[in-house]
Amino acid sequence: MSPWSRFPFVRISLALAGGILVARHWEGKGWWAVAVLGLLLLLYCLSVVIAASEALHDWSAWLGLLGLSCVFLLGYLRCCTVQEARYAPDHVAQWAATLEAYEAVALEDLHCKPTRSHVVVAVRRARVRGVWKKMQGKVQVSFPRDTTLQVHYGDVLLIRGQPQEVPLPQNPLAFDYAAFLGLSQIYHQHGVTDRGMAILAREPANCMQAWSFQVKRYCQAWLQRCVRTPAAQAVVLALVLGQKETLSAEVRSAYARAGTLHVLAVSGLHVGILFRGVSLLLGLLKMNQRNGWLSPCIALIVLWFYAFVTGLSPSVLRATLMFTLMALAPLMGRQSSIYNTLAASAFLLLCWHPYWLFAVGFQLSYLAVLGIVYLQPRIYGLWAFRHWVLDKLWLLSSVSLAAQLATTPISLYYFHAFPTYFLVANWLVVPAALFVL
Repeated sequence: MSPWSRFPFVRISLALAGGILVARHWEGKGWWAVAVLGLLLLLYCLSVVIAASEALHDWSAWLGLLGLSCVFLLGYLRCCTVQEARYAPDHVAQWAATLEAYEAVALEDLHCKPTRSHVVVAVRRARVRGVWKKMQGKVQVSFPRDTTLQVHYGDVLLIRGQPQEVPLPQNPLAFDYAAFLGLSQIYHQHGVTDRGMAILAREPANCMQAWSFQVKRYCQAWLQRCVRTPAAQAVVLALVLGQKETLSAEVRSAYARAGTLHVLAVSGLHVGILFRGVSLLLGLLKMNQRNGWLSPCIALIVLWFYAFVTGLSPSVLRATLMFTLMALAPLMGRQSSIYNTLAASAFLLLCWHPYWLFAVGFQLSYLAVLGIVYLQPRIYGLWAFRHWVLDKLWLLSSVSLAAQLATTPISLYYFHAFPTYFLVANWLVVPAALFVL
């Protein structure tokens, strides 16, 4: 038996990612992919019918190849559907130079940065030469830092002026902000003042998401009342809720140099701590002894609530999906494989949002987990310590080393930096994060 046969979702996820990667760098016509997909599905059905009357193992390789080809084309088509919206006749990109004003809905709360504040809006209609036209597309609207406007998710905004295309970097080695925003299908930005915009009404498109933002605002206000020191307040908001807007450049730089910036980004570390804490609490209450399904269900409800409130970022979704699959497997009488679970979560996330494949947080999150799963046991087995404290320090060090080794190529490529104090810093920061959470 091939080792690959134990990890079917790894093959499926790689095929889906391959289709998305090809579609990202080669924008062909979608009709040919639909035609080829239909032909492959027909061949797959015929192969299954023929294989049913003969030895199945003689056809397994061909069936697998046909199935993976279908998944590859599905990934290609899924990415094409996202890309083709930009070229639609009613997209902002086709009318930006002639817009006089536009009406849009806020897709998030206002983000307050040290220099400017910004919010992403979805355009609903625009005025072109005195006539209002139905339109679509996203625009990043920015305001001066001292703006008095309080924009929340679901606010209907009337904005005067023309959005501009996000400029390309002047230096080829500089950070490509246009490509970064393009991953979220944002191709235009618009700087306005308080006089250039008015809030007309509040019409949230998703009631659950509106409730999520409301709970997040309540939690933020509660933490700000409890933690009065501005510097500590900024760190707590970033660590607990993922609100990094108030972090100073010095704090960000210090955490980056120490290799502990992952603590300030709500990710799998936070979800794992929360899951473990809830499981221990339910264990003390002896929930598992009463109903075998009650404890994991309560833990998963808490995890998904936390993911919902923190904004459903790729890293949080990855960890939450993984813990969900791992918790449900025993209830269904199945054994869970960490590689299959990891690949299944990636497959579901990429089906929902194919451009997350190119997001730095998505790549770092999965590479870090793969490094911990594959490299950590091998690094930890290099030395054995009899003393309990030394053994725990070496265990924590092996986890940090494995994650750092796996993510170093991506970190060097994107950030051109390598943290020199990550090994010692994680001895202090990770236990502190556990205590704070």
